[in-house]
Amino acid sequence: MNAESLPWIADPERRKAFLEQYWYYAMELAPGVVTPGQRFPNVALTRDLLSRVELDGTRCLDIGTMEGLVPVLLKRRGATDVVSIDGLDFSDKVACVKAAYGADFAYLPNIMSGSILRALDDRYAGEVTRFRYAGGRKPQRGFDVVVCSGVLYHVFSPFHVLATARSTLRPGGLMIIETAALPLDAYMMQYNFAGTGYVLGPSDTWFPTVPLLDHFLRFLKLMPLDACWLRAGDHLVRFACIARAVEHRPTLPQETLMEQAAWNLEYDTLLRSDFVQEAPTMPVTYVPADPRPVYRPGLGTCDLHATMRTRLPLEPALDRIELRLDHRT
Repeated sequence: MNAESLPWIADPERRKAFLEQYWYYAMELAPGVVTPGQRFPNVALTRDLLSRVELDGTRCLDIGTMEGLVPVLLKRRGATDVVSIDGLDFSDKVACVKAAYGADFAYLPNIMSGSILRALDDRYAGEVTRFRYAGGRKPQRGFDVVVCSGVLYHVFSPFHVLATARSTLRPGGLMIIETAALPLDAYMMQYNFAGTGYVLGPSDTWFPTVPLLDHFLRFLKLMPLDACWLRAGDHLVRFACIARAVEHRPTLPQETLMEQAAWNLEYDTLLRSDFVQEAPTMPVTYVPADPRPVYRPGLGTCDLHATMRTRLPLEPALDRIELRLDHRT
């Protein structure tokens, strides 16, 4: 970082005006200069899972990036190519964060959830053209790691967004999901309006139970590996899990109809099996947390709800909620 990259730092009026804008994340932009941020503790869940992923040399996608905290961590941990997507346009803030942290990642703003694959297709087409005429590294389809943190409960169809994210993930790759969820032992989603009032704010929609999220993941050919959580009021938790992209659906004995359910004509429009056809299949390394997750006998997948019930909630320190210039995880 240098003075030319952040010229407003030395100007008190410009610094005050810039920092008084809305910031989702609390991030240190220069020694002693920290954005206000909302300081939601759930970011600590995402960071906890990311800290146990081997990211060196990986290609990563961050969906719902806001000002780019997750891409900074991905690059600092050795990710080679990072693409970040958001429905909002925080270009000025992202440019500032990239300069402050020396993190080079692609930023695609104003991308709604239904346009993610189209935006990535367009980017890939541009990379192919540059490769043909200018050489360099051959473009690749698909990502080794996909992060979808704080997104699902803001969209009108969480299942569709999960399917889109899964479509971008190569076989053997890892997906991290963090969301507001219901800790009930049931298969359901609660809408934000509960009859007598709204559960959370106006931009929130659906809160899945943890067992339903587990089912969704396996239906989309994702094998749950681990989970962590923290308390979020009387009825909700913040829940994060990590899952691996596999070639089959990990089904329980009582889920014999899961395969037939995938015959629905809309399934192939949700899970784009053609999107990462030429991607490598080497599994990305993940080291589970202690105590070990609760695994389903005979299936080998993490039982997300049982794992949550056997683990204490995370109680993150302030340095896991803020991002500082010296942080790597």
